[in-house]
Amino acid sequence: MEEKKAAKKEQGVAVFPVVLSIIPKNVFNKKNPIIIGCEVKEGSLKVRSSYSSLGVSPPLLQPSEIYPRCAPGRISLTPDSSPSSLIIVSCLQVGTPLCIPELEFLEIGKVTSIQNNHKEVKVAKVGMSVAVKIEPMNDLQSHILYGRQFDHKVKLYSKITREGIQAMKDHFGEDMTSDDWKLMSRLKQLFSRGIQHW
Repeated sequence: MEEKKAAKKEQGVAVFPVVLSIIPKNVFNKKNPIIIGCEVKEGSLKVRSSYSSLGVSPPLLQPSEIYPRCAPGRISLTPDSSPSSLIIVSCLQVGTPLCIPELEFLEIGKVTSIQNNHKEVKVAKVGMSVAVKIEPMNDLQSHILYGRQFDHKVKLYSKITREGIQAMKDHFGEDMTSDDWKLMSRLKQLFSRGIQHW
């Protein structure tokens, strides 16, 4: 049980490397949440779903039977109301935290939604232009305003950590391309040079 908890925690800190440029004509909301158009210049921008079972009694349903019914951030119950087959699943969105190295590594929030042609997507790859919803992770970030603290002249980077890099190796290595790992290496050097006690 403790090993599973540790693995779940590691997956939560895993962040895919990405570099975004802001499309200045596509600024939809400037503050909490910030909603802007971005082009993926390098890497992949992702919003992952993290599932955890809060209570399970046999007989068990397969994940494919329960997870599609689980909305982000909600609690889902199996259709069978029998106490012997009750499964409670917590489904949360794991967003990509973004920062701006050019502005002393200013952290602006995490990506909680990606839209391509008005449709929700889970991943945006190099060359794609998408609408990105960025929500604050703390009170300080809730005051960040597009046009004041930052604008289209800077690039947005996924904020990576040493723990996150190890978690990527342990849990998402097969989802990373060679170009992704090269970008991760460059970001590691960038962050280790620019952030004290990184």
